Amino acid sequence: MGRVAIVADSASDLPPDRAARQGIVVVPLIVRFGEESFRAGVDLSTEAFWERMLAPGAPFPTTAAAAPGDFQATFERCFAEGAEAIVCITVGSKLSGTHKSAEIARGLLADREIHVVDSQLASMGVGMLAEIAAELAAAGAPAAEIAWTAEAKFRRSGLCII
Repeated sequence: MGRVAIVADSASDLPPDRAARQGIVVVPLIVRFGEESFRAGVDLSTEAFWERMLAPGAPFPTTAAAAPGDFQATFERCFAEGAEAIVCITVGSKLSGTHKSAEIARGLLADREIHVVDSQLASMGVGMLAEIAAELAAAGAPAAEIAWTAEAKFRRSGLCII
C-alpha cells in the first residue's frame, strides 16, 4: 500500500481486477434481489448481477449504502497496511447515503488524515476520479492535493451534477 491509499465504493463500477491493479480499495454497497442481499463485487459479480437482472420473473434489484462500519474497517485496514493518509471518493451524496457513511467513519478516526470526496457522480464517473486519484498517489502527491484535484476535475468536467 502506498503512502496515500485510495478508496472508492462499488458504485464506481471499477472491475475488481482493474481496481486492484491501480491500488484502489473498493468498499461494496449492498444489492438486494427480493429477500437476498449481496455485497456488490464481493458476493455478486457484474456477470451474476446481469444474469439475475435478466432472469424471467426476477425481482427488480435495490441497493443500500455501505455502513459506516464498513468504511471504518476499510480505513483501518489501509492504515494497518502502511497508508499514512486516505482519499475516499464516493458516489454522489444526492444519490446515496454512502458519502455520509464515509464521513461518519472519518469522524470515528478523527486522529488520522482521511479526505472524503463527494464525486457528485455515479458509475464510471466515480471510477474515473478514483483512477486519477490513484495515479496521483502513485506519483507521490500528498492526500490533500489528491482530494483537491479530484474535486477540481469534476468541476471542470462539465458533467451534470446529480
